[in-house]
Amino acid sequence: MRVLVLAAVAGALACDNSDVGDECSDMVVPVESGATSEGDVQRSQGSEIVEYNAEFPCTSTVCVASLGRGAFCSAECKTDANCPEAFECRTILTELDPATLPEEVAALLEQRFCIWRECNVDEDCGDEFEYVCAKVEELSLGGTIVRKCDWR
Repeated sequence: MRVLVLAAVAGALACDNSDVGDECSDMVVPVESGATSEGDVQRSQGSEIVEYNAEFPCTSTVCVASLGRGAFCSAECKTDANCPEAFECRTILTELDPATLPEEVAALLEQRFCIWRECNVDEDCGDEFEYVCAKVEELSLGGTIVRKCDWR
């Protein structure tokens, strides 16, 4: 686990979520520690990373990378209703203790983002012509099968 603040986030983020889930090919996903992008803010925990970068092809300038889904455009949200149907609204950095972090990083821990929804069958993801419920090999360990929505 590592937390990296590259600079302060400036300006308000757009509310448009029409590109949530689109590939975020400009995001370099780190395998080891160290900065991998010139983004404004990058935070990571375990298998998920959130990064703000004005160079991303996303209306919200936010990309999330997760095991099994790669890097994709996301958006800040308050509830699942703020996200497209195959996504859920949740926090990413859930296991960090704010008391152990710099104040500017701790303030970011409560933010929620649109993340691919866990599912059991295609119908859990909404439009079955657009989305599919697929096994995530990287998260399916020890006999437990993890499935998340994905593009068809």
